[in-house]
Amino acid sequence: MTFKYDMLQTGWGRAEITSGTTAAVFEPSYVSDPYGDMIRAVCSIVPELTPAQEHHTQARVSWHMEPVETVIDLLYTAPDIRISITQFDSSESQIKKSIILNDCLSADEFIGELVDAGRRMLVKYGLIGYRRNAVNFEFPLSAFLKLCDYTRGGRTLMAVKNPSAGLFSSCIEGELARLADIHEKMNPAAPGRFA
Repeated sequence: MTFKYDMLQTGWGRAEITSGTTAAVFEPSYVSDPYGDMIRAVCSIVPELTPAQEHHTQARVSWHMEPVETVIDLLYTAPDIRISITQFDSSESQIKKSIILNDCLSADEFIGELVDAGRRMLVKYGLIGYRRNAVNFEFPLSAFLKLCDYTRGGRTLMAVKNPSAGLFSSCIEGELARLADIHEKMNPAAPGRFA
């Protein structure tokens, strides 16, 4: 399974989701927050990432690509996530429904793909550049850091149990230092410009 996400131009993104022999490409607009909505949805369904009172077993994400809406339903069934992607096309007189993908994926693998996509965007755009490209949305840093911790084996977040534990500040510092190092290696002529 692969998940890739990047920004095409201001207000538009491109997502590629591949599972087995099925591959789908989507180009959602600024009307929705494609990457942010996806990772917040995953955080809400994986019990180790959300306090019990906020936990859900399923979540829905909508990506708008006028006149098409892509609806992504996520269902957590440990240790997997069932993902169902349906598109609704309203360009005709009747709404046309197409099922694009319906598959069960490893939660660990899917979360790893989401983290990799976020890291690529942070290295490429930085936090400010992401905001400029996303038009209405900030980079979903809190949800991203939860997923980063999860991929490092931190199955139970200390910050969920004790918000004053300082986990997020040390996680932010560590992740931003790592990304700054990658940025400098990729752009040696522009050191210190990662923001």
